Amino acid sequence: MELTNIINKLESHLLDTRQINRLAIRQARILSRHVIRENRVEEMRIVLLLCLAALHKGVPRADTVFLMKPFDPAIVGQHAKNIDAQPDWAELLIDPATFSGIKTLLENLVQNPDIFTPLSGTIPQPGADTMPLLISSRLSGHIGFSRYWCAAEKLENNLRSLLQRDLEEQHDRQRSENDFARKANDVLKWIFGKESILAGGGRFHHRQAAAAALALRTRFLIVSGGPGTGKTSVVIQILRALIRFFDPEIKPDRIVLCAPTGRAKARMGESVDKSIEEMEKISGEAGLSQGNPDLALKNLKCKTIHSLLGVRPDGGMKFNAQNPLPYQVIVVDEASMVDLSLFTGLIEAVSPNCRIILLGDMHQLPSVEAGAVLGDLTARFLSREGFPTLTEKTAEWVENVLHDVEIDNNAEERAGSLTLSSVEEVSKTGALIDHAVVLTHSYRSSEAHGILELCSCINRGKADEVIKVIQEGRYSNTLQMETENEKEEILRWLKSHYLGEHLKTLEGLKNLQTEAVAFNDHPDFVSVLSRLEAAFKILDGSRMLVFGHEGETGRDSINRQADKLLRTALDKNQKGRFFHGQLVILEQNHHDLDLYNGDWGIVVQSKNEGTKVIFRRGNGYKVQALGRLMGLEPAYAMTVHKSQGSEFDEVLLVLPGHETPLLSRQIVYTGITRARYRIKVLGSPAILKRAIAIQEERPGGVLLD
Repeated sequence: MELTNIINKLESHLLDTRQINRLAIRQARILSRHVIRENRVEEMRIVLLLCLAALHKGVPRADTVFLMKPFDPAIVGQHAKNIDAQPDWAELLIDPATFSGIKTLLENLVQNPDIFTPLSGTIPQPGADTMPLLISSRLSGHIGFSRYWCAAEKLENNLRSLLQRDLEEQHDRQRSENDFARKANDVLKWIFGKESILAGGGRFHHRQAAAAALALRTRFLIVSGGPGTGKTSVVIQILRALIRFFDPEIKPDRIVLCAPTGRAKARMGESVDKSIEEMEKISGEAGLSQGNPDLALKNLKCKTIHSLLGVRPDGGMKFNAQNPLPYQVIVVDEASMVDLSLFTGLIEAVSPNCRIILLGDMHQLPSVEAGAVLGDLTARFLSREGFPTLTEKTAEWVENVLHDVEIDNNAEERAGSLTLSSVEEVSKTGALIDHAVVLTHSYRSSEAHGILELCSCINRGKADEVIKVIQEGRYSNTLQMETENEKEEILRWLKSHYLGEHLKTLEGLKNLQTEAVAFNDHPDFVSVLSRLEAAFKILDGSRMLVFGHEGETGRDSINRQADKLLRTALDKNQKGRFFHGQLVILEQNHHDLDLYNGDWGIVVQSKNEGTKVIFRRGNGYKVQALGRLMGLEPAYAMTVHKSQGSEFDEVLLVLPGHETPLLSRQIVYTGITRARYRIKVLGSPAILKRAIAIQEERPGGVLLD
């Protein structure tokens, strides 16, 4: 093989198709020079390029099939069609001789991990002084960077130890199992019945109650479910059950809520606060406020995982195996967004007697960084109709514990629906059997039924059914698709959602007494909050979601179009980058201001304090001077990745104009589930069907038998 030519073409291909960036190209060039045998330098450079491209896709360690994807003739040919000028890399990369030569190179590395010494090698022994950059394994056939390889192994070992301790505890408890079940039943009767947090006589779903029951029995629990399935509500129920059942062992001040991002942390805190306020209100009306242990949950701590672990700039952590976290219960929200390294650090830092509860949507997009831990842990449940997760014995225990508990007793949703029906299914589920509940009942209104049916088709990979559901008209008020005139449709969307009567509301914020926001005794407090509420209702009500930044249907182009249209209408005299009434989003964290990447707000020309940006915070608002905020961007269109955890009444999901590496079933599902009531898909049915057909792969992650 003429390696120099192949390297040049491969670099161009990976750059042109955004599978790698220029920094990674430089890294591969520099690192490959450290191979001892000079005749291996170019081979090492190719291997590094392919491993870096896999890492760019979030894959921590990959087999040769995945690493060879940049040479797949169909993929290369499709990418070549999408490049404006015919690229010069296509012909060489789809040459069978090139494919065969690179495949042999990777297979040799798997069989002989030391061929690129000192950059490659086998998994080092514990306590080893040195570590190769790349690790390869004959046993698994994987190649990957040692940092992520070791993180995955450490996480696997820690999870196995945690689950084993769980089994041993249950074994030790067998003699007192009847007393345990009776006490659990008493606790659950109170929190789901007499002291339920649901107003108006509403009842929790059976699977929510099953999750609360399992949380008493296990130290590691996954609660998964789509938007509207009540994950936040069941967390409060789980915590109420734990502090009542294990009093005085578990105290509210030893419970912490955490999330992978500042924005997710803030959203979780707001949702939990609302549930606790409702609990307090209902408790007060029932005369149960005095001595109610649940009310101590008002002071729950809510942190980012980084701040919880004390992550330092060098990547080190204050809390670890030698200095464990002081909490007895840790709840992790938006677990699908937690990357491999962070997850490993968290599990390593928990104390032996800690309980861990993971919340997340297993169908949603995984972390931007390497790994897809929630996806790895829940993949074993995805292929089974109804998502059963329990052995027959545990399902019977759950049924016994929930006897006479006031919950939704739909016969089809009783414990039997949670039971794995065969020995084969139990075997395939492995170590996480009896450690997960998938919430399936949606509390969204009947208006959202079309969205729910659409999501079901997407998750099953039924692309033709997705198109049929949208186009057949049964849900015409909820689901729509526009296949032509993208520019005109985007302009129509902007006009209908931000001009007309909406424009008057946004104009009405001019000369706002922003200082009144912080003082409820200010004479303008009620008026200011009323005007802000009306404006945020407009801006929170709808959003355009896109797959990427570039191109005519990318974020940057749409936001420029919005700027051109709305600046003239709202603030034509403003010459700066931002204008009054503009919808904006933060692209970086401001920990000192309690503002985070993903927070969005409105630019407001205040009465006497200059230009401000106002963000919603729960039932109130947070005001900050525009000049103090770095990383602020327009937000009329935002990427699907950035929208995770958010919901809007209406969403326009704008598909890319051609096939890109961003296409996947998960991104379509995540975009569509951001809509509460109405979703409109803008773009080609062929692109939509292609995206649904692609199940994003992240091989080599967490493997539990």
